[in-house]
This record gives sequence, C-alpha cells and structure tokens, in this order.
Amino acid sequence: MEFKNTAPRYNTLSLQLQSPPDPHPHQAESIAAWKQHGRRGVVVLPTGSGKSHLALLAMIEVQRSALVVAPTIDLMNQWYDLLSQSFGIEVGLLGGGYHEIEDLTVATYDSAYMHVDRLGNRWGLVVFYEVHHLPGEIYSHAAEMCLAPYRFGLTATPERADGRHIMLDSLVGPIAYERGIKSSPANISPNTASSAANCKWSPRSVSITRSPATNTRPFSPTRTSA
Repeated sequence: MEFKNTAPRYNTLSLQLQSPPDPHPHQAESIAAWKQHGRRGVVVLPTGSGKSHLALLAMIEVQRSALVVAPTIDLMNQWYDLLSQSFGIEVGLLGGGYHEIEDLTVATYDSAYMHVDRLGNRWGLVVFYEVHHLPGEIYSHAAEMCLAPYRFGLTATPERADGRHIMLDSLVGPIAYERGIKSSPANISPNTASSAANCKWSPRSVSITRSPATNTRPFSPTRTSA
C-alpha cells in the first residue's frame, strides 16, 4: 500500500525578482552554505550587510510558499513592502490586526505563535528574521508546530543571555555561515534591496500602506490607511 503525505499544503511557486541586483560575495557564500546544510540553518552577519536580500535569494532557491517572521509590527510592514516590490505579487500579513494568508506571508513572532498550530502546513519555507528571538519559551513553539522543511534564520547576534540559543540547531538548523564585523571586507556594502528597513532597491519606489478594515483585497501598489 502506498501512502501519501497530505499534511503539507504549501505550493510550488515561480518567483522572480523584478530587478535583481548581483549578490555580494558574502551573500553568495551564505546561500551556498545554507544549501549545503540541507536548506536549513542560521546565517550570522553584521547589521547592514544585506541579510534581508538573503531571504529573497532563499525564496528563489526553494520556490515554495514562504513565511517571514519578524519581531515587531514595524518590521512586519517593512518586509511586506520589500516582498511586494521584489516579486510584484500578493503578500499576506499576519499580525497587527491583519489575517491575510498568501503564498508569501509576513507575520510577527506573536502572531506566528498564536496561529501556526492551524496554519503551519501552509508554507514550505519559513524565514526567521532576528532569529535570536525564536528560542524564547513561547516563540519556540512557532517553529516546533511548523511543517516547513526549509528554514532560514537571520541575525547579527545569535547568543542569548539565558543560553537558549542552543535550541536554534533543532528549531531552525545549525549556524551555516558566520561573518563578524572584523572579518567583513572593508568595501562591503548592502544591496539596497537587502534592507527591509530601506525598501528602495529598484529605480522606482512603491509606497504601500494598508488598512485592517477588510481582510481580502486585490494587490494594489497603493493602499489607503484607516
């Protein structure tokens, strides 16, 4: 008798960056190391070195529905703008009054914890931005309940004072690549695409605001806030 795993509900995508910049050497090395670890693991890079762009490259690599988890609502909104501009497709939001689930969705750690028990089979890749937040006593359950086979953690500071960073290996994967400020080349500069706080990496800048008043809306380059 042949058994089929029907639990995963994520889709195969055909993502393409709208105006892809060439990755810096450390970014290409990071993705290569992550792939060598079975597309699971943590990349440790200094602030401003283009960690957000690595997430885009990971999405292109696996071509599966993806969830990005960020620690604050401000960062969730910035990731929404970055993904919308980068791929030009509908992006969902989970957190801050939104409950919109798409093949590409951004959530806060709080909302991921609250909803992943029901939605954890919807994404094949989960990106934990500022992954040092994940091993907290509550947030760690978000990773444990998620079915995503591919996992990518990004941070500049993986260590935690409580020592729970040792859990990252089981929750996300081992540290696949690490480069500190002193080991970074002097001429390193982040892709403008790679900063979720910047979101101005293409020649055109799209201003996207959103309102939680409605739960389903077609993608539009401009949204009006309540």
